[in-house]
Amino acid sequence: MAEEIKQVLMIEDDSDQMYLYKVAFDVAGIPSVMANGGKIGVEQAKSWHPKVIVLDIVMEGVDGEEVLKQLKADPTTKDIPVIVFTNLDKKEVKRKFLALGATEFWGKTELAPMALAAKVQDYFDRR
Repeated sequence: MAEEIKQVLMIEDDSDQMYLYKVAFDVAGIPSVMANGGKIGVEQAKSWHPKVIVLDIVMEGVDGEEVLKQLKADPTTKDIPVIVFTNLDKKEVKRKFLALGATEFWGKTELAPMALAAKVQDYFDRR
């Protein structure tokens, strides 16, 4: 049996950050897709079925809260683990997103791009 390919979908609306994290995932050998914003992210999740989603909260248009609600309400995406990755690293925000169905909640200020890639790889290795 071939080894399962680990895939990550990152939903973010800052193009500079998307580029940095895409490079980090590539260097770490993690297949990834970057979705520019919440609406595109939900569409990508439904069509691509990633193994994990890394989700920003603060985005123009469809924000991270709405994305998470849509993903968890849809039978085709409800079981995909969602890691919230945000600058809004506050206890009450963390509690809210975990209650909405996020699997993990990581602060952007705590993780450089390569550290995020390493944590995502560790996450895959644990599953």
